[in-house]
Amino acid sequence: VRRTKIRAILKIAKSEARKHLIASSFDLAVPAGLQALFYSKKLHGEKSIRNLEAYLLLAEANMGLNRHEMASRYLRFANWTTLKNPLCSSKLKSQLYRNFGKLHASQ
Repeated sequence: VRRTKIRAILKIAKSEARKHLIASSFDLAVPAGLQALFYSKKLHGEKSIRNLEAYLLLAEANMGLNRHEMASRYLRFANWTTLKNPLCSSKLKSQLYRNFGKLHASQ
């Protein structure tokens, strides 16, 4: 039952973060992204590839707020996660590299 509740909270947090990113409400996307990361780590473990989506959400939100150093930090965490998980999908790697490109273009 507890894992089911955590999964539900994680799904809501990711959805809220995405919704705020689409609306360019980056200041509201950060807390939702932090909650998504917290519950993803709680559910899947600290080094799981499943945390990658939360890292990417947080990176995008911080880029939108011109917090380039924080965005870079989340992207480095995401990159480290992909390097430690050779079965990472091409889709996730593509999102990661696209965000690295957006970050470097915005600096």
